Amino acid sequence: MKPRRRPQAGFTLVELLVALALTALAALLVAAALRAGTLALERVTQHQQRTAALRETAHLFRRLLQAVPPVGQYERGRLLLFFSGAADSLELPLETARGLERARFYLDAGSLRMALLPPPFPLPGATVAPLPPVVLLEDVAALRFGYFDGRAWQPAWQLAEKLPQAVRIEMVRQHGEVWPAQIVEIATAPK
Repeated sequence: MKPRRRPQAGFTLVELLVALALTALAALLVAAALRAGTLALERVTQHQQRTAALRETAHLFRRLLQAVPPVGQYERGRLLLFFSGAADSLELPLETARGLERARFYLDAGSLRMALLPPPFPLPGATVAPLPPVVLLEDVAALRFGYFDGRAWQPAWQLAEKLPQAVRIEMVRQHGEVWPAQIVEIATAPK
C-alpha cells in the first residue's frame, strides 16, 4: 500500500495572481474614492472662502453706506455732497484715522477695489500720502450699482444736493455665480 500524500498547504500560482488582481482593484477603488473626496473637500473649501469673502464685502458696503456722513462743500450757496455714483462705480465720504476722505469702489482687472481719493479738506500744510487701492474681492466679472431716489431706481446718482435713499449692488463672479442683489438703505437719507 502506498502512503497517502498529504495535500500541500498554500496557493497555486493562479490563485495567487487572482488574489493580487483583486487586491490591486480594491486599492484602485480606495485611491479613487480618496481622490474624489479630496476634490470635493477642495471645492467645498473654495466655496466657503468665496461665500465668506462675499459676506465680508456685503457687510463692508452695509456698514459704510449706513454711516455715510452727509458732508460736502458749498458752491454758489448750495451744499454739494461728496457722494456720487455711476453704474460701475461709487464714491462716498469716509471717516478714517487720517480724517475725512473719499472712498471709490470700482471693478478693475476682475477685482472689486476700493481706492482712497485725496481728502476733500486737507489740513493746512499737511500732505497725505496716497494709499494703493485695496482688493476687496477677486474673480468678479461684472459689478453694477443702482440708486433709489424714493420713486425709482436710477443707474447713476446725479443729485449732488442729497443722498439716495438706498443703493443696490449687483455682482457676478467670473465662474458664473450671481451674487444676490444687496440693497442697503442709507440711514442719513431723508425719507
